[in-house]
Amino acid sequence: MSLAAVRGADRAVLLTRTVDVRGTTAEFRHVGVTVVSHDDILHALLELTHDPDSILVVSSDFDRIPLPDMLDLAVAVCGPSVILGLGTADAAASIRTAFAAGVRTTVELPLTPERLQQAIHRLPQSPSARDAAVTVGDLTVDPGRHLALWRGVPIEVTPR
Repeated sequence: MSLAAVRGADRAVLLTRTVDVRGTTAEFRHVGVTVVSHDDILHALLELTHDPDSILVVSSDFDRIPLPDMLDLAVAVCGPSVILGLGTADAAASIRTAFAAGVRTTVELPLTPERLQQAIHRLPQSPSARDAAVTVGDLTVDPGRHLALWRGVPIEVTPR
């Protein structure tokens, strides 16, 4: 799973015991992401093997496995594409645990399309993805940064 793929993620797998999603399927698709929710880490990780460009959002309230162990496993399998979902648990302790495990960003739960989109954009990005811009005439498209420019002026485009 490349870092470039993480920034262009089109699927988010949410690991949670409750429904921590606010928004319709269409609203999430509008920002370029489909959300799938699982209450079992094995099923969540299996979901990721079917779509290696997915990201994993782990709820801090998930209590079937201790948070440090779960995050260590998630980062070992998914690399930098793990986001900590901040639920009702102690946020400061959860963030310290997540950063110690290698998680580099968080998102407040319940998950909304806007919150997820912002969290994905905070994920690390490789230098090669930043250099992947393509220029044809006056048009520049940079898929790694989700940016299109016409004569140097940004063009508003949808995530897809």
